[in-house]
Amino acid sequence: MGRSKSHNKLYITKTEWTHDFGGKKEGEKKNAFRPLPFYCCSLSLQHLDDPMSNENGNLFDLVYLMPFIKKYGKDPITNKTATMKDYFPITFSKNENDEYHCPILNKVFTDFTHIVCIKTTGNVYSYDAVNKLNIEAKNWTDLLSDKPFTKNDIITIQDPVNRANKNNISSFHFVKEGLDFSKSYDSTTTTSNNNNNNNNEDNGNVNSNEATSRIFKELKEKGIPLSEKEQERALKEKLEKQQKEEEEQEKKLMTEDEKKKILFEKFKKDKQEKEEAIKKHAVQAPSFTSTGFTKKEFTEEHPSLTPGKKTKKKGYLQLKTNLGDLNIQLHCDLAPKACENFLSLSESGYYNGVTFHRLIKNFMIQGGDPTGTGSGGQSVWKKPFKDEFSPLLKYNERGLLCMANSGTNTNGSQFFITLKADLSHLERKHTIFGKVVGGLEVLKTMEMVKTDESDRPNHTIKINAINIFENPFNSLDEEQFEEKLKQEKKESQKKHFTQQLDKDIEGNQISSWYSNPTPQQKVLNPSKDVGKYLPTSTNASTSTSLGKRLNDLPPPKNNTLKENLIQEQLQKKSKTTGSFGNFSNW
Repeated sequence: MGRSKSHNKLYITKTEWTHDFGGKKEGEKKNAFRPLPFYCCSLSLQHLDDPMSNENGNLFDLVYLMPFIKKYGKDPITNKTATMKDYFPITFSKNENDEYHCPILNKVFTDFTHIVCIKTTGNVYSYDAVNKLNIEAKNWTDLLSDKPFTKNDIITIQDPVNRANKNNISSFHFVKEGLDFSKSYDSTTTTSNNNNNNNNEDNGNVNSNEATSRIFKELKEKGIPLSEKEQERALKEKLEKQQKEEEEQEKKLMTEDEKKKILFEKFKKDKQEKEEAIKKHAVQAPSFTSTGFTKKEFTEEHPSLTPGKKTKKKGYLQLKTNLGDLNIQLHCDLAPKACENFLSLSESGYYNGVTFHRLIKNFMIQGGDPTGTGSGGQSVWKKPFKDEFSPLLKYNERGLLCMANSGTNTNGSQFFITLKADLSHLERKHTIFGKVVGGLEVLKTMEMVKTDESDRPNHTIKINAINIFENPFNSLDEEQFEEKLKQEKKESQKKHFTQQLDKDIEGNQISSWYSNPTPQQKVLNPSKDVGKYLPTSTNASTSTSLGKRLNDLPPPKNNTLKENLIQEQLQKKSKTTGSFGNFSNW
């Protein structure tokens, strides 16, 4: 007994007081916070179709707001006197995934995004876009329509900091008072229907709206008397029919872009599976006996040794230096390996801050070495890659972009730009992979910089950044897919043409079989006359019974396309007049 007394509590716990001793039990909180999403109507609590807003940033659907204002004449949230002039329409923007987003920053709206709208235009943006591009820049024009506005026209729709106070459904006036706006809307539409029908009939349990009243009106115009049950049944059938028609229409209205997108995804998947299958089967198959032993081990080829990716497009970028900008075109179709290396290093920021360490006037300017010594730098694959020479690329103009190397197949990250038109001694020694297409005056400024004895510029020439305008290697799958579609289209057209030609040839054969001999048959079986005026003896081959049988045989069925074309040409020649080939018109 003594031991148990030491563990006895000298107080009653909350649970004991609530359950065992009849203490106070917690009930439901009256003002429990229930946030309303920004894309929902503050009246119907449903998704917005025709959004309207007021200066407080409360959103309503036009279909529900008009009957409420007409009946009560007050704002549903604040209970202040209001008219429809106090509200204005707003416009949300959506992305490809049908999500609400900021049309300027392309950021998707969430429940924790600061969202604002411009009262004069109704366009909806994120606060970050308006703050940076309007408020801080003091640019008081709409970002989409360029329509002017004031700072007071910026209305907050959703503020994550004040979300609990603004979007609390339980604090709305019509919720507290229990105002039934749906009945008011139904009653107005019902009275209008009754006035149009000149009677006081009720539509039964059917919720009246614009669609139902229009359907009842159509049925009555057709002279169909409807009772309440018949009305409900007819309305239900018609609505189901309309829904099915809309679904079928949506299926048919699948755009060509969507079909193309599905086919492209399938093409990428098939291509990936083929590449994986090639890798799996590249290793030598295991042998059943020990004679299959080989000392060589299969090793995957290093990326620097593989051939470049094939593309038919050019690449474009801008090389920004402290002396000016150079616009460069890359020959991705003729030197894909060098172009891929240069573009990949540029995207990673490898050349940012790198100087041109060598300058020889009337020859070239060299850079691309992060160490600035002329002996550093490496390719994007961490190993040197092979030279690429094309007969279409010659050292015959100024401003060529070429790879610098220390020997055959030792290309890394260093490059040079030519400052002279004729440098034929560099042919098949350095890869040409681009040329300067804009900013040649900047190149001239670089050439005029003085150098020391080791050809190092006295004034620093530095690459600040490289802006890539077009990288064809990023869209290589799309290019291959487009090429495949063109090839398939060409093959289908060719197949259709040959099928049509075969049908025409077959029709000509049937006509020659069942009808009188045509000029076509005469051309197929030409006589052995000498010219036109000296006929030979005709009894040589037809004197025997075998010759007669051969002459009685029908024309051959396997008439080829070549024979048909020859016949047409011969027929055209026979119609020509005034030539020395035929003495009939002499």
